[in-house]
Amino acid sequence: MKYQLSISVSFGDNPKETDEVRISNAKLFSDLRRRYPDNSINPKWFKLRISYEEAKSTGLFDILRQETQKSPIACYHYAPSVLAKHYLVQVERIAESHELDEARWLYLVPPAQSLAEFKAVEIDDSYLVTKVTSKKKIAFGYARPVGWMMLFTEGLKDKFLANHLCGVGFQPVKLMNGSPSGLWQAISDVRMPPLAMKLTDGQGNPFSGDPAKACCADEGSYSPMVLRYHESDVAKLPDVDLIMSAERLGWGGHNMHRSHIVSQRFRQVADKLAPGQFNYGLVAVGEGEELQTRYTIPELAPPRDAA
Repeated sequence: MKYQLSISVSFGDNPKETDEVRISNAKLFSDLRRRYPDNSINPKWFKLRISYEEAKSTGLFDILRQETQKSPIACYHYAPSVLAKHYLVQVERIAESHELDEARWLYLVPPAQSLAEFKAVEIDDSYLVTKVTSKKKIAFGYARPVGWMMLFTEGLKDKFLANHLCGVGFQPVKLMNGSPSGLWQAISDVRMPPLAMKLTDGQGNPFSGDPAKACCADEGSYSPMVLRYHESDVAKLPDVDLIMSAERLGWGGHNMHRSHIVSQRFRQVADKLAPGQFNYGLVAVGEGEELQTRYTIPELAPPRDAA
């Protein structure tokens, strides 16, 4: 796994507790901004972007610690005592090809181009769109602005069915008036067990567990997410090529989506039928602390009392 880091850096002597790196040394601020330029026009703030490998090789964390007396942390959840000792690092995960190839399952990531305008996800998980918009020659897209509503053209749906994948079905995507849109959504009757992750509601509060409501997987300041499952929970799952998440992931009643967890067989077929149009995220299976810390940077772990 490779990691790309983003750190908010500001210049000034304001002692206010903040999740930024606040630098009072004008030369250091100028040197860092020159070395890691961004598009900000604010003379006293910029976003420092750097790979984790370069941060380690250049001693960046040590330089910032000497200046601020603070350490990096990859967690959005702060108590005042934590803010006094840490600054926030946003972490982009970049999966390596062998990690995708070796995974038992992957989950579908929103495609790059849109096919329709979003309206809602109904309580039965069916999709509703206001109109089909794309005239591009793409087979797999999303309903903008909600990327997690992933759509298949009829031609791509038929090709998938011809490959006889196990457990992969499709249902039509409706327009607001109830008529077919000509687009399809992939479905499965098989559900994953509950995620082995901290879940929150749209306001960041602990998730109530109501299966009819949306929730978010709390990954701190890491993205994209890694879906985590206990090995003991998935041991009896059938050998199928598409499984839907138990949870409805999203931020509200009309924007909640079951994740599509797919097999390597599904991936091989998808990449053959629509090259370059499917993207994948990692699904981690294991137990205990190792499951929770896999694909994270130990140096950026929050203290145990962070809240």
